[in-house]
Amino acid sequence: MSSLIFLSILVFAVPLIQHVTCDPVKDYLLPIAERLRKMGEKAYKEEERQRTHPDDADEGTVAEDNARLVRDVYAFFPILMKYTDLHRAKWLKTPTWESDGVYENVAVIFKIWSLSQHFKREELNYQAQFEEDLAMVGGGEMKTGKAAIAERKKKRREGQAKKDKHANSIVIACLKRLLPVGLNVFGGRELDIVQQCKEKFLARENEEKIREFIRELLEIPVQVCF
Repeated sequence: MSSLIFLSILVFAVPLIQHVTCDPVKDYLLPIAERLRKMGEKAYKEEERQRTHPDDADEGTVAEDNARLVRDVYAFFPILMKYTDLHRAKWLKTPTWESDGVYENVAVIFKIWSLSQHFKREELNYQAQFEEDLAMVGGGEMKTGKAAIAERKKKRREGQAKKDKHANSIVIACLKRLLPVGLNVFGGRELDIVQQCKEKFLARENEEKIREFIRELLEIPVQVCF
C-alpha cells in the first residue's frame, strides 16, 4: 500500500510542483528535511544500540523505524528533487540559508543511509514492493520464471548483483540533485580538494589515507599575495 502512495505522488503530486508560485523552502521543505534527518538519526541510534547491546534493543522497533523512514523519504524526495531541478539555478546564483539547510539535512540522511544496514535493506524491500505494485496496476512487467532466474544467476556470476543493488537509491539521486547547492559554498581551493578526493575515491584508494590527505591539505595555510 505504501508503495502505491509513492506511485500516486509520482503521477499526481510531482507534476504540480512546476505550478507552485510561492517559495515553500523555509516553511515546508526545510522543516520536512529536518524532520527526516531527526528520524534517520533516531533510527540509526537504535540500530547501533542493537548492534552493541543486542539484549537491550528491540529488533522489531529498529526495522519499523527504518521502514517508516523509507516511506517518508520516498514520499518527500521526489517532490524535493523536482523542486530542486526547477530552482537550482536560482539557488546557485542567490544562495540562501534555507536552501543550504535543505542540502545539509539531505547530506546527513545520505550519511546515515551509507552507514545503516537496516536503512538500505528496508529501501530494497520498498523498491521490490513498488515494482510488484507497478506491475499489478499495469505500469510495468515483472520478470518471472526461468528466464528471470537465469538472468539473476548470470549477474551474480559476473559480480554485478551486489554492485548494482543500491544504484537506484532515491537517497543517492536526491543528494546528486542538491550537490551543486552544497558545493556552491566552497571557494576555489576547497573545490580543488573535493576534485582531488573524488579522483582518489574513484581510484579506490584507502579511505583513511584520503582522510589524512584532506587533513594535510587543510592544515596548509592559505598564501596571500600582496
